[in-house]
Amino acid sequence: MMMFLLAVLAIFIAVSVYFYFKAESLQQQLIAAKREMNNAKKEAKVLIESVAVIARKNEEVVKNRARNLQERDTQIDAEFLDLLHPFINNYAVIYTEALREKGKLHKITKKCFESYQKNSYRKFTGQIGVMKPHINRAWSENNIAALITFTEAIFYYLENPESEE
Repeated sequence: MMMFLLAVLAIFIAVSVYFYFKAESLQQQLIAAKREMNNAKKEAKVLIESVAVIARKNEEVVKNRARNLQERDTQIDAEFLDLLHPFINNYAVIYTEALREKGKLHKITKKCFESYQKNSYRKFTGQIGVMKPHINRAWSENNIAALITFTEAIFYYLENPESEE
């Protein structure tokens, strides 16, 4: 009987020692995972800040191109630039939202247009619909690449109207 109790006690001690070392190992893994998570958070924060800077800089470029077109003072440019006003002034917001999630380009653009003036998004998309196929195609993609391509195509069209005839 005594041997049986000693054997059970020995097994209990062995299992306790095993679980102690197993718990220590898991604790070290947990500490390493927390460290990696903190590093990932720091990297994500830096990336988010970088995207915000890029979006703001792209918005500045778009606004400067629009300003240069306004200085040329052609009637078609003025009318179309007026229609593009919500797009140009909210470019950084549209850019970051389109980057954040695929398929959000049209949704966020519509929100920006409708907060500017009721039915302005419908006018905007109607104007895009009658434009050259490559501009229309660029808009229809509904993602960040489409936004960049569309913006460049629109401004190329406005800056070089003779090449689009």
